[in-house]
Amino acid sequence: MTPEQRREQGKHLLQNIDWSAYDYTRAEGADMNFPDFPEGETVNHRPVWLSKHYNSTSNMATCHVIDLNGIQGGFERRLMAFYGIPVEWSGGEESEYLARIEKLDQAKAAGPDLFAQWLSYYGMVNEEHLEWMRERVTGEVGSVTRAAAQNMLNNKMEEQKQAQAGRADAMRETGELAPFMGVALEDWARCQAGLASGATLEQILPSLGVDEATWQAVSAEWNARMARDTTITIATVYGQAFTGAGAGQFAAAGQAAAGAMNPGGSTDGSEAPVPFEKWIEITVAQGAGSEQGKDPTAVLAGFGISPAEWGTIGAWWGQKFNSNAMEMMEEYNKWTAHYEAQYGVGHADGLTSDEREEKTIAHILEMGRTGQAAQIVSFLKEKFPDDADDMDALDWWVDKACDLCGEQGDRNTAAQLLPIRYGLQEDEDDPMHEWVESEMESLF
Repeated sequence: MTPEQRREQGKHLLQNIDWSAYDYTRAEGADMNFPDFPEGETVNHRPVWLSKHYNSTSNMATCHVIDLNGIQGGFERRLMAFYGIPVEWSGGEESEYLARIEKLDQAKAAGPDLFAQWLSYYGMVNEEHLEWMRERVTGEVGSVTRAAAQNMLNNKMEEQKQAQAGRADAMRETGELAPFMGVALEDWARCQAGLASGATLEQILPSLGVDEATWQAVSAEWNARMARDTTITIATVYGQAFTGAGAGQFAAAGQAAAGAMNPGGSTDGSEAPVPFEKWIEITVAQGAGSEQGKDPTAVLAGFGISPAEWGTIGAWWGQKFNSNAMEMMEEYNKWTAHYEAQYGVGHADGLTSDEREEKTIAHILEMGRTGQAAQIVSFLKEKFPDDADDMDALDWWVDKACDLCGEQGDRNTAAQLLPIRYGLQEDEDDPMHEWVESEMESLF
């Protein structure tokens, strides 16, 4: 269907529709799950879906009858379908709308009953409807836009989790994730976590029922499989099992973080290993220590935690922050600036530009290794505010870190950094897993 044909179909529906019987939730083309249309998909292939309905509180007709399937984003499509733009919020002066918003804010402060009355008076179905109108009037990003962005981010992360789980299932069938010499990848990863937490090999081996020679052969095989896996699936399964096997004071957080990596998983309902601001402080302290040439393990010891425990903390907060980034970003930036001032990040350090560059790249690598990859872009924007809107400039730093991963043979960290690079590609059309696979082949 061409755009012209689509418009003609819409006109025909408008001329012949019985609005008293029309139910937009059951109309042809209706999809009340409101998915985002895939990038590049033409909406002209979808049936026209008209939005006209009546606001539930005021029985007031919305002022625009639009084709909902002409909207690419599912969240915006949902807002237009559920609420629409009431007639009283169209065609007036901005000052008039601002005065209404002020009255509604005052009513909200006075209590829920008065707030509900004024919402109905001005054609608002609920508070989300009001916040959407506020954004349209002021042009400022508010809770609705943040929710839309978070919803899109969460959908993409869920797609990635499901794709990862599907690849892992396929690999179990083809043998790459089948046990080697009787030792499953997850069991090997849990033993590696035990070693990282201070256990000895003599203490670990009885749990597997193998001797040291078998352990060495198993370790060599699993490392080899990860090295030849360009999809990063084996490394991801390993990382999840490693995180979930942690012992000690943050064991529960590690299990919650590992569970959040599964499709449909989240850290909701689990206890944070450390407070939000403490996580940020340690992150900043690690960055400052890197700039000053301090031993990262010694910096962590100052907070009473080991590298393995720091990995668990980073994994938990990484999952939590990713699923709530739009809500938590303001606090994240505030505490980051606070601790950067406290620890002297970015102050005169006597380093050459090359040395400072090396320190920055080393910090990006450290963030990738400790479950903080999702915060790399925020870190770079804070560090280089003049380049905050330049995706190519930000990508340059992550690309350099990936190159270093390739030189060091560090596939696990590259697996964390490449999705960040993908998010910085403004003109990339390939699906993320294909792009990452291609980059992994280039690096290794």
